[in-house]
Amino acid sequence: MSPRRIGFWAALIFMLVSVGQIHEMIPGLRYFKLGSITTILLYVLVIMELRTLKWSPMVIWRLVFFTAMLPGLMFGFNRGMIFVTVKNEFALVFAFFLGAILFFRTMDDLRKVQSALIALAGALSLWAITHSGRGPGLLGDENDVAIFMVMLLPFPFFKLLEKLSPRSFIMYLMIFFSTLAGIASTISRGGMVGTVVVLSACWLKTRYKISTIVVVILMLAAVLAIGPPKLMSEFESISDTHETTADERIFYWGLSWKMFLARPIFGVGARAWGDAVWSGIVSTGGRHFGNMTPHSVYFQLISELGIAGVIPWVALVISCFFCFKYLLPSNLKRQMGAEIRSNANPLFVKELDERQKFFSNFGMAVGIGLLGFMASGAFLSVLFYPMFTTFACIIQATRDTWDRDLHILKIVKPQKDSVPVPVPVTADLPG
Repeated sequence: MSPRRIGFWAALIFMLVSVGQIHEMIPGLRYFKLGSITTILLYVLVIMELRTLKWSPMVIWRLVFFTAMLPGLMFGFNRGMIFVTVKNEFALVFAFFLGAILFFRTMDDLRKVQSALIALAGALSLWAITHSGRGPGLLGDENDVAIFMVMLLPFPFFKLLEKLSPRSFIMYLMIFFSTLAGIASTISRGGMVGTVVVLSACWLKTRYKISTIVVVILMLAAVLAIGPPKLMSEFESISDTHETTADERIFYWGLSWKMFLARPIFGVGARAWGDAVWSGIVSTGGRHFGNMTPHSVYFQLISELGIAGVIPWVALVISCFFCFKYLLPSNLKRQMGAEIRSNANPLFVKELDERQKFFSNFGMAVGIGLLGFMASGAFLSVLFYPMFTTFACIIQATRDTWDRDLHILKIVKPQKDSVPVPVPVTADLPG
C-alpha cells in the first residue's frame, strides 16, 4: 500500500474516531488507541507529502487561525486550559486538516468519506435516541451531538438524489429519518434552529421540490409524534427572550462583548471565558450563574481570541463559501467545457456527467452542513470543536479533487470515433 493510501485510511479513521467518537460506541474499540496511532501516522505522512500541498487560502487561513490562539499561552486567564486546547488544535491542523487535503484526492476517496459520514449520522442518531438525547464520549452533551447531527443531515438527503436500488433508497431514507429523530431526542434549541436552516437549504437546492417537501413534512410529523413530550414547547420557546435559558444566554452575550472591549486584540484566551469572568475582568452585577460558556460560537470567538482570531476565522468561512460556490452544478458544467463535450466519446460524456453530479451533490452536502453549523453555533460554544474545520478541509479537498480530475480527463479524453473507455475514477497525479 502506497503512503498516500495509508494517509487516506489514517485520515478517515482519525475523522471517525476523534470527531465522530465511534470508539465510544463500539465496545472495546477505545483500547486500540486508534486516535493516537492515526495522529502519529498522519504527522509522518504529511511531512513526506508536504511538498505537494496546494497552499490555498483555506490552508493559509487555517494556519493563521491556529497562530491566533498562541498569544493566550502568555496573556490568557487559564494557561493550563489554553495549552491543552492548543495541543489538541495542533493535531487537528497538522495531522488531520492537512492530511485530509493531501490524501482525500480522488472521487473514490470522497465516496468513501461520504459513506462514512452517512454511517456516522445513522450511528450517532441511534445512540442519541437510546441514550436520552446524549452522544458518545466527547459528544456527550446534547447540544454537541445535536449540532454534529445537524451537519450530517444533508448527506443522506443528497444521497437520495443519486440512482439507487429500491433497497438502498429505503436504507438512506431511514438514515435521514433517524437523524431527524436523533436531533429531536436532544431537545437542543440550537439543534432545532440548525435543522430548520439545513432542511430549507436542502429543499432550495433540489429539483424535486414538491416530493421533497411532502416527504420532509411527513417525517417531521412522525418525529413530533414519537419525539420527547417537551419537543414542541422547547421549539416554541426559542423566540421567547424572557424565558430563563434565553435570558441567561443574552446575559452571557453581554459579558462576552464587555470582554472583547476589555481585551480586543488577543481576547482572554481559548476556552478561558469562565476564568476571565471569575477574575473580575468584567462586572457581573452580582449575578450568580453556573454555566461558564458564552453560549455562542460568535461571542466565544470575539471574547476568547479577539480581532486576531476573528479575521482568520471569518476568512475561513469565506473560503468555505467560495468552495461551495465553485462546486455548484452550473459552475462545474461550465468548466467541463464545450471542447470535451464536442469531441469526446458519448460514453465518456455520460460518465463525465455522473462525475459532475457526484461532486455537486457532495459539495452541496458539505456546504449545507457548514451552514447548519453557522446557524446552530449562534447558540452554542463550539468554536474549538473539530466539526467546522473538518467540513472545511473536506470541501477544500473536494474542490482540489475536481480540479485534479478535470485536468486528468482533458488529457485522457477519447474522441468520438475512438473505442469507448471508462473514465479512470481513481486516477492520480504526482503532486
